[in-house]
Amino acid sequence: MKRVVPSLIVTLSLLSVLFLAAIEWLWLPNAVQKQMNANEKSITLLMQDLVKFLDAEQVKKLIGEEVLVVDDPQHQTQIHVEWAPVSGSELVHRRELDDRLILFEPIPETRFRLRATLWLADVRQQVLPSIRVMEVAVILAMLFVVAVVLIGVKRWVLKPMSMSFRQLSDSLGFQRQQLEEQNERYRRVEERLEESHEIARLGCWEWQADNESFWCSRSLKSILEPLGDEPQS
Repeated sequence: MKRVVPSLIVTLSLLSVLFLAAIEWLWLPNAVQKQMNANEKSITLLMQDLVKFLDAEQVKKLIGEEVLVVDDPQHQTQIHVEWAPVSGSELVHRRELDDRLILFEPIPETRFRLRATLWLADVRQQVLPSIRVMEVAVILAMLFVVAVVLIGVKRWVLKPMSMSFRQLSDSLGFQRQQLEEQNERYRRVEERLEESHEIARLGCWEWQADNESFWCSRSLKSILEPLGDEPQS
């Protein structure tokens, strides 16, 4: 049991690490992509609304002064007015790069367009708080599971085993005490038997022919000693 509990804790710790790794490598990119799509949809609708209120004169003033049209605090995205390319291949509404997404919206009846840039790092920072909350929740859940397992093991496994060991120890102690008392009674019986043999001038002996060994009682020795022929015990 002392090996089971640490093994269980190590297993739960490895599961926690796997969950955190899955969140970082799988859930986080997916969450960033979903947030990027949501931001793209929101900014696209915003630019579509803006172009409805821009005419050629306003666009020329904005281009000349290079001023910011919109600074969206929710998505940390700036929308600018720029010159639209003449080539048809360049008339695109979005351009996706490694670190950012660029959105375009042409301004009707002009040679200009709106441009907004969604930076991947900004979107990641926007998503990270919820991811960190999820990671903390996973860690707390695993700690809760470890605590429940340890409490359960202590209450339903270790405690009954401890009680069983205590009962077994008490039983062995009682049996040992009984054996000691029984041995003491046997010793007293032997002593009384020897005393009775000495008083009655009796004795007992045993000869084992297979190994030529001889044994005799103490009282028999005392009887044979005056004869000068003491047996070898």
